[in-house]
Amino acid sequence: MKFHRIALFASFSVQLLLPSCAMKFTPAQRTELSSVTVAKTGIDEDAYEDPYGGDTAARDAVASDGLIGLAVGSAISGTQNNMFKGKNQNYFAAVRKNTPADLGDMLSHKLKESLAGDPFFNSRIAAVSRNSFTSEITTHRLVRVGKNDNGDLLFAPEIYTEIHLKNGAGKLLAGGSYRGTGTGGLTVAEYAASAPRTKAAYSVATNNAVTAFMVALAVKTRE
Repeated sequence: MKFHRIALFASFSVQLLLPSCAMKFTPAQRTELSSVTVAKTGIDEDAYEDPYGGDTAARDAVASDGLIGLAVGSAISGTQNNMFKGKNQNYFAAVRKNTPADLGDMLSHKLKESLAGDPFFNSRIAAVSRNSFTSEITTHRLVRVGKNDNGDLLFAPEIYTEIHLKNGAGKLLAGGSYRGTGTGGLTVAEYAASAPRTKAAYSVATNNAVTAFMVALAVKTRE
């Protein structure tokens, strides 16, 4: 299983990067970006992970106390997840089967749609260009987001992405890591029983990841 940064350290990293990330495109960069293409989204071969039943929100809250809090919170969350797996692992195969096989296409479509509506890039999108938007889904899974009235755990998709804008020389002009999480929540049994409902939930997560990128990109293109 891949290591997922918790909110505490992720937000701290963002604060460190803000001065450079917040810089607008220079006049030369704006001229250089006369055209740009959108590459097909890739998916890491190990991107899929089984549903995670630990309370990550509570873990992150405890982790605000520092490394000791991180260790305690991670241990509690891990124990909760092990208990969840013991009771629900029989659903995991069906959950994986119902996970959209076209997640990359879903993210690519949303990225192209968002750029087509962007005031700066809408007239610059081209089929071929030295400059390109690249994207990759590095991890995706269902994560615990609450409980229903019966006490059953509810889950929403969580997607980790890398979205970048690079020039013809491969220099990074914008972008970074963006997480998208779905809204609402279904039980793991409901995800196992319905591919359409699973896809709808994942669509929200991919859209939210792209939206996070577009918000950051807007800082670069502002006048």
